[in-house]
Amino acid sequence: MPKPEKLIANLADVEVTGYNTEAEILYKTDLEIYDPIVGAHGYNEDMRVLKTGKPLLNEESAFPDSKSGNLRWLQTSKIPLFDESGNIIGLVGIGHDVTKRRQIEEALRVSEEKYRTLIESIPDGVYRSTPEGKLLEVNPALVKILATTAGKT
Repeated sequence: MPKPEKLIANLADVEVTGYNTEAEILYKTDLEIYDPIVGAHGYNEDMRVLKTGKPLLNEESAFPDSKSGNLRWLQTSKIPLFDESGNIIGLVGIGHDVTKRRQIEEALRVSEEKYRTLIESIPDGVYRSTPEGKLLEVNPALVKILATTAGKT
């Protein structure tokens, strides 16, 4: 079975590893490049692809940035590479730093949570409707107001 070592690396790959040049990481496995936890995760993924011949597609995982220690997210795909006889001779790995997207998604989630908490706790009736007047969302205060009003007629 081939050893899952880097044969090429682009500048983004070099930056993620914390090294300065491609030459510093060539012919090394993830176990040799990254800290033990991150390295073992990447190495195990590589070995799974090499053993099974099944690709790993768009897996996202978190890891500490080797320079700053800040959390980064990487979306990875690993595809087995076969020779003309159908034997696995290696793999091709592609990684995309999706940290900014993850940060934006988290900021949106927090913002939506704050909005929902505000709308649900405000004592005034609040609703969202279509241009035709069909109610799409109402807050608990409006439900209470409408129930009270309905009981008075």
